[in-house]
Amino acid sequence: MISDVSSVTLDHLYLRPDAPIVLCDRRSQRAALLHDAPLASAVLVLDATSVDALTRDLSRLLSDDPTRAERAQMRDFYFDGLAPGESTERFWAALRTQMHEHDIAITGLSRIREVPDLPNNTHAHEHPTKENG
Repeated sequence: MISDVSSVTLDHLYLRPDAPIVLCDRRSQRAALLHDAPLASAVLVLDATSVDALTRDLSRLLSDDPTRAERAQMRDFYFDGLAPGESTERFWAALRTQMHEHDIAITGLSRIREVPDLPNNTHAHEHPTKENG
Protein backbone atom coordinates (compact mmCIF):
# COMPACT_ATOMS: atom_id res chain seq x y z
CA MET A 1 0.00 0.00 0.00
CA ILE A 2 1.21 3.49 -0.81
CA SER A 3 -0.54 6.09 1.32
CA ASP A 4 -0.22 9.21 3.37
CA VAL A 5 -0.65 9.29 7.13
CA SER A 6 -4.29 8.40 7.64
CA SER A 7 -6.61 5.95 9.28
CA VAL A 8 -6.62 3.98 6.02
CA THR A 9 -2.95 3.17 6.55
CA LEU A 10 -3.59 1.97 10.09
CA ASP A 11 -6.57 -0.08 8.93
CA HIS A 12 -4.28 -1.70 6.37
CA LEU A 13 -1.67 -2.38 9.05
CA TYR A 14 -4.35 -3.96 11.25
CA LEU A 15 -5.94 -6.12 8.58
CA ARG A 16 -2.89 -6.89 6.40
CA PRO A 17 0.25 -6.69 8.56
CA ASP A 18 2.04 -8.95 6.10
CA ALA A 19 1.60 -6.44 3.26
CA PRO A 20 4.25 -3.75 2.78
CA ILE A 21 3.46 -0.08 3.34
CA VAL A 22 5.01 2.99 1.75
CA LEU A 23 4.20 6.12 3.72
CA CYS A 24 4.28 9.43 1.86
CA ASP A 25 5.78 12.41 3.64
CA ARG A 26 4.61 15.35 1.54
CA ARG A 27 6.54 17.84 3.68
CA SER A 28 9.81 15.86 3.65
CA GLN A 29 10.21 16.49 7.36
CA ARG A 30 11.17 13.08 8.73
CA ALA A 31 11.44 14.14 12.40
CA ALA A 32 7.95 15.66 12.34
CA LEU A 33 6.58 12.59 10.55
CA LEU A 34 8.09 10.25 13.14
CA HIS A 35 6.63 12.37 15.93
CA ASP A 36 3.15 12.47 14.37
CA ALA A 37 3.11 8.89 13.07
CA PRO A 38 5.32 6.33 14.85
CA LEU A 39 4.43 3.93 12.03
CA ALA A 40 6.95 5.82 9.89
CA SER A 41 9.77 4.15 11.79
CA ALA A 42 8.65 0.74 10.52
CA VAL A 43 7.85 1.35 6.87
CA LEU A 44 9.43 2.73 3.73
CA VAL A 45 8.98 6.51 3.66
CA LEU A 46 8.62 8.32 0.37
CA ASP A 47 9.62 11.98 0.35
CA ALA A 48 11.51 14.46 -1.82
CA THR A 49 14.82 12.83 -0.91
CA SER A 50 13.77 9.27 -1.73
CA VAL A 51 11.44 9.62 -4.71
CA ASP A 52 14.26 9.04 -7.23
CA ALA A 53 14.92 5.60 -5.71
CA LEU A 54 11.25 4.60 -5.57
CA THR A 55 11.41 2.01 -8.38
CA ARG A 56 14.41 0.27 -6.80
CA ASP A 57 12.93 0.50 -3.27
CA LEU A 58 9.56 -0.88 -4.35
CA SER A 59 11.21 -3.85 -6.08
CA ARG A 60 13.21 -4.60 -2.94
CA LEU A 61 10.18 -4.10 -0.70
CA LEU A 62 8.08 -6.50 -2.76
CA SER A 63 10.78 -9.16 -3.09
CA ASP A 64 12.49 -9.12 0.32
CA ASP A 65 10.09 -7.11 2.49
CA PRO A 66 12.79 -5.83 4.85
CA THR A 67 10.25 -3.99 7.03
CA ARG A 68 8.03 -7.00 7.85
CA ALA A 69 9.32 -7.49 11.41
CA GLU A 70 9.13 -3.79 12.21
CA ARG A 71 5.55 -3.61 10.89
CA ALA A 72 4.57 -6.53 13.11
CA GLN A 73 5.97 -4.68 16.13
CA MET A 74 4.15 -1.50 15.12
CA ARG A 75 0.92 -3.42 14.68
CA ASP A 76 1.24 -4.70 18.25
CA PHE A 77 2.07 -1.15 19.39
CA TYR A 78 -1.05 0.32 17.77
CA PHE A 79 -3.46 -2.58 18.27
CA ASP A 80 -2.26 -4.32 21.42
CA GLY A 81 -1.51 -7.58 19.63
CA LEU A 82 -5.17 -8.25 18.77
CA ALA A 83 -6.08 -10.37 15.78
CA PRO A 84 -8.53 -8.95 13.22
CA GLY A 85 -12.00 -8.87 14.77
CA GLU A 86 -10.78 -9.04 18.37
CA SER A 87 -10.74 -5.26 18.74
CA THR A 88 -14.44 -5.16 17.84
CA GLU A 89 -15.23 -7.73 20.52
CA ARG A 90 -13.11 -5.85 23.04
CA PHE A 91 -15.02 -2.65 22.20
CA TRP A 92 -18.42 -4.33 22.63
CA ALA A 93 -17.34 -5.97 25.90
CA ALA A 94 -16.19 -2.61 27.29
CA LEU A 95 -19.44 -1.01 26.14
CA ARG A 96 -21.53 -3.74 27.81
CA THR A 97 -19.54 -3.32 31.03
CA GLN A 98 -20.07 0.44 31.04
CA MET A 99 -23.79 0.07 30.33
CA HIS A 100 -24.12 -2.44 33.17
CA GLU A 101 -22.28 -0.12 35.58
CA HIS A 102 -24.49 2.76 34.45
CA ASP A 103 -27.63 0.69 35.09
CA ILE A 104 -26.40 -0.15 38.59
CA ALA A 105 -25.69 3.52 39.31
CA ILE A 106 -29.13 4.53 38.03
CA THR A 107 -30.90 2.09 40.34
CA GLY A 108 -29.33 3.95 43.26
CA LEU A 109 -31.03 7.14 42.19
CA SER A 110 -34.68 7.90 42.79
CA ARG A 111 -36.95 10.71 41.71
CA ILE A 112 -39.21 10.07 44.72
CA ARG A 113 -38.17 11.96 47.79
CA GLU A 114 -38.77 10.08 50.97
CA VAL A 115 -40.15 12.12 53.85
CA PRO A 116 -39.10 11.02 57.30
CA ASP A 117 -41.82 9.71 59.58
CA LEU A 118 -43.84 12.47 61.17
CA PRO A 119 -44.33 12.57 64.95
CA ASN A 120 -47.43 10.83 66.37
CA ASN A 121 -50.73 12.68 66.09
CA THR A 122 -49.50 14.67 63.11
CA HIS A 123 -51.07 14.06 59.75
CA ALA A 124 -49.12 14.42 56.56
CA HIS A 125 -51.27 17.37 55.45
CA GLU A 126 -50.77 19.26 58.73
CA HIS A 127 -47.69 21.22 59.59
CA PRO A 128 -46.39 20.55 63.06
CA THR A 129 -47.02 23.38 65.49
CA LYS A 130 -46.36 23.88 69.15
CA GLU A 131 -49.87 22.67 69.89
CA ASN A 132 -49.89 19.49 67.81
CA GLY A 133 -46.31 18.33 68.03
